[in-house]
Amino acid sequence: MTGVLTLRRGISSALTILALLGASPHAFGKCEVRIFGQLPLTMRGFRPLVPVKFNGQDAFLIADSGAFFSMMSDATAQEFGLKTGPLPRELRVTGVGGDSANVSLTTVKDFTLGGQLMHRVDFLVGGTEMDYGTAGILGQNVLGGADTEYDLANGFIRLIKTNDCRKETLAYWAKDEAVEMVEIEPDSEARMHTIGTASVNGVKIKVMFDSGAGISLLTLRAAQRAGIKLDSPGVVAAGQSYGLGKSKFNTWIAPVASFALGGEEIKNTKLRIAEMPNFIEADMLLGPDFFLSHRIYVSNQQHKLYFTYNGGPVFNLKTVAPRPEAHAVADSTADPAAQSTPVTAGDAPAASGAANPAGNDDAPTSAAEQSRLGMALASRHDYEHALEDLNRACALAPSEPEYFYQRASIQMDRRQVDAALSDLDTTLRLKPDHLPALLARAQTRLSRGEAEPARADLDAAARSAPKPSEYRYELAMLYARAHLLPEAIAQYDLWIAAHPEDANLGAARNARCQEKVLLDRDLENALSDCNAAVRSNPKSAAYLGNRGTARLRRGDYKKAIDDFDAALNINPKLAWSLYGRGIAEIRLGNSVAGQADIAAAKAIRATIAEDTAAYGLLP
Repeated sequence: MTGVLTLRRGISSALTILALLGASPHAFGKCEVRIFGQLPLTMRGFRPLVPVKFNGQDAFLIADSGAFFSMMSDATAQEFGLKTGPLPRELRVTGVGGDSANVSLTTVKDFTLGGQLMHRVDFLVGGTEMDYGTAGILGQNVLGGADTEYDLANGFIRLIKTNDCRKETLAYWAKDEAVEMVEIEPDSEARMHTIGTASVNGVKIKVMFDSGAGISLLTLRAAQRAGIKLDSPGVVAAGQSYGLGKSKFNTWIAPVASFALGGEEIKNTKLRIAEMPNFIEADMLLGPDFFLSHRIYVSNQQHKLYFTYNGGPVFNLKTVAPRPEAHAVADSTADPAAQSTPVTAGDAPAASGAANPAGNDDAPTSAAEQSRLGMALASRHDYEHALEDLNRACALAPSEPEYFYQRASIQMDRRQVDAALSDLDTTLRLKPDHLPALLARAQTRLSRGEAEPARADLDAAARSAPKPSEYRYELAMLYARAHLLPEAIAQYDLWIAAHPEDANLGAARNARCQEKVLLDRDLENALSDCNAAVRSNPKSAAYLGNRGTARLRRGDYKKAIDDFDAALNINPKLAWSLYGRGIAEIRLGNSVAGQADIAAAKAIRATIAEDTAAYGLLP
């Protein structure tokens, strides 16, 4: 997230109270490094989550070094009962997609961070929710108030004060590891980001160290400067991503001869490229994959960043969608540009010395420590060792449901479904309203054809979720997958009402249109939803095909054919659109063309006639 902001209230109180945590300093001659705030974090995939409390209510924030200010969505503010007010006129907030968001301000009366209670802490309110189960982002107004150490592999962010350290190398933990250094630009009231210089294929670029980015991204224009074109050999489409506002942008993965930062160089690797035309602060976001593979110290006083290498691949190149599209009952074949393309991760740095993890001096002794270490390993796909840590966490704290849920998530990644279900059962025995566990178990039961137990889990989750909850989106998709379309529509209604600025609003409105069309009810509002979805992404074959089906239901056969034509021009293999166009052509009296389309649809999807007939759509 980028922008301009002059609000500072809440920063001094945060730093003052956290300073009470003062730890024994590390000394280098006259230089003194004192940790005054240690924030435990748990990795969920590539999201570093910090536990907090809003007025006594538990929540998680994404630790986001790329965000200039802490922020939450409108839905989260509603969920926690927080009142919002206007921002100063001079404020402009822009996300990586390039669009501005409608943003307001809330002040949390009692905010708990790192176990310490603070009063009257400000948050911006607006934009897209970043992930299920998170309440927003913790930005530079807290993380950048002093020096900051990012030790994601060991489950901590540390806030640090130094004394008389202007010339010292501040990677105080380094023993045998090679310490690299990058000069960073001075921050300011207008731009509180950590920006340095790197190179791609020998071409200098600006990089922003962005722990909340989800994944490292190189801008398309920087890639082109480095000689990387979209039609170059080995470049593959890698789906879409999004930032603060409604816009999504395309990504690709491309071979790169060299990426160099400080004294570290990675040769013959691959980088993810993103089409971010309005993102002007830097040429590349170094995301949590980079943070997990390094231990990082940001010295705002020296304007330097120090880092050591933890071992393993630096960039995660497995395509991960921020949030899935709604379950498609109709054309289940997604647009080609949105397909996932798994790619092997890049090489390790050539100049970083031995790949020894930079860990804590002492072995972990608590369940919480084991959990954090295990989830960090799972984020790097080291499932075997992650499972060992979570086994110890569950043994040390057998009454803590979260550890069993975390172990279940690792088992799912390992495709150990029976073991995962056992842990989900334990999670829900300990905490029957654990929303992520209810949804995970429902999804697993659906995949096994266990419709009734799955519905019981979905109904329990629907009762437990706060009205504006982000989980309503996933609930809607799972209800639709279970062919419980009225229940799916009810969940979309709640989610859409609470998320007017979300990047996934178009997908949600497309899905709600689809469910209403399949039920043959409320067709006028269904068409309105489909129109909004197409406006949000005019090149989506799925959205165009759904609107064609809505128009087919309404008897507007010519416009239905126009939509089906547009969808099939993008993706000729959409069986539902071919079949729908065939029905429309037959009803307009063009039987030959209609039967040809129906035959083509059956060649792609043998069950298409039965599938459409189940919803009363017949030639």
